[in-house]
Order: sequence, then structure tokens, then C-alpha cells
Amino acid sequence: MTGTELIQAVRDLLGEDTAAAFTDALILRQVNHAMRYLYTKITEQNENYFATTATINVTSGTERYALPTASRILYIERTDLEEDVIVPFIDLSQRWEYLQADAAVEDSMVIYLLGNQVGILPVPTATVTGLLRVYYVPPVTALVAGTSPPTEWSTDHHEVIAWEAFKRIRVRDKEALAEISPVCDKLERALLDATAMRESQQPQMIVHTDGEW
Repeated sequence: MTGTELIQAVRDLLGEDTAAAFTDALILRQVNHAMRYLYTKITEQNENYFATTATINVTSGTERYALPTASRILYIERTDLEEDVIVPFIDLSQRWEYLQADAAVEDSMVIYLLGNQVGILPVPTATVTGLLRVYYVPPVTALVAGTSPPTEWSTDHHEVIAWEAFKRIRVRDKEALAEISPVCDKLERALLDATAMRESQQPQMIVHTDGEW
């Protein structure tokens, strides 16, 4: 579903086919709140679910490099050895130890984080394309009318987003909320069960049982 389709899905739940009490902008705002909430719940349980990679090219004499925009850096590996190996992180306070002339040899590379940059020690003495491979969780991107949630979210997952947005819109109606919340809780549990283990690049589907969620 695109943002526009999710707006309509929420309207279907609200019983309001066209904008009256609820504008498209208001509904889309709650859709994005719902998606961020569910994205966080999924990554708290399985940080690898939305993980992706990026490579960093290094230049001789340059210590620090920009990292991809990420909500979480999982790990970084170097690709110039016989086998890719994870590069250990050090605390920034240890940086000076590794700047000493005799502190490190080629195979003892370490890295540290400084803001949105990664520092490499010892400082590279050669220019290497794709020396580092960064595994990270990107931040969730807000939807606009024509965009869709990340491809890892199946159509069933979109339904969870719509229900969560519906609940947020009706949060002040205590009677309606009492009816909506149990459905949302079931949908959320099904979503978390479906995304708990990621065995392949294909999204896991939420399974209906006995005609119910």
C-alpha cells in the first residue's frame, strides 16, 4: 500500500469515505506515527529485520569517514583480507594509544565512532575502494501520498499500520478505544511473531488462524 492507500484503509475503519471530520493530512500523520511505533517494536525484538549495508571507500592519510544515516550501527567489517572480518570498536578515549608510531600493524585495525563519522586506526596509508562494509538499521522514512512502507512490510503488515493509526485517531473515545485496542494488540503480536526471525530476504506473512487474527 502507498500512503494514499493507507489513508483510505484508515478511512474505511473510520467509516468516513471522504474528508469530513478527519483530513488526509491528519490521517497520514497518524499513519506515520503508527509506522514509526511498529518499526521500533520490530527492531527492538529483531534488530536485523530492516538491516542493510553500505560500503566506505578510504583514502590514504584520512582518518574519519561519513557513516550512512542510521538509527543503529550493527557492526562494520573490513573486506581487504582473505576473509571479511568484523573490525573491533574502541572508545574514543583510546584513540591516542593507536596513534603512536609503533602501536599497530596492518591486521590490527580498530575503529571508533564520532558523531556521524567512523574513525579508522591506524590511519590508512593506502586508498582502497570499499574497504569497510557497514551493517546498519536505517531510520524509518516518513510516508507521503505516493510512497510505500519498506519492502520488508507485507500487505498484512500494512493492515497493522492502518489499525494502529485508527486507534491513535480514536484515542479520546474511550468506548471506541476499548473495542479497538484488543484488535490492535492481536495484530501487533502477529506482526512481531512474523518478524521475530528473519530466515530470508522475503517478508514473513502474518498467519490467520480459524478466520481470526
